[in-house]
Amino acid sequence: MSKVFVLTNHTTTEEQVADLKENWLIQEVCELPSELKKMWGTVPPEVEYVNDYIQPVLDWLQSEC
Repeated sequence: MSKVFVLTNHTTTEEQVADLKENWLIQEVCELPSELKKMWGTVPPEVEYVNDYIQPVLDWLQSEC
């Protein structure tokens, strides 16, 4: 099964999903959970090492792949 993982803080439009399925033969579009979208879209400027901050996103990706 081919999947695409959407790493944005907005929701993928119906047109974008249709394009992925029709032109790229994607069977499943996986969006970040809402709490991770919020976190992803608001990285505080004082974060020195983004790797630590985004660890929950990396954990989610690992669990979904």
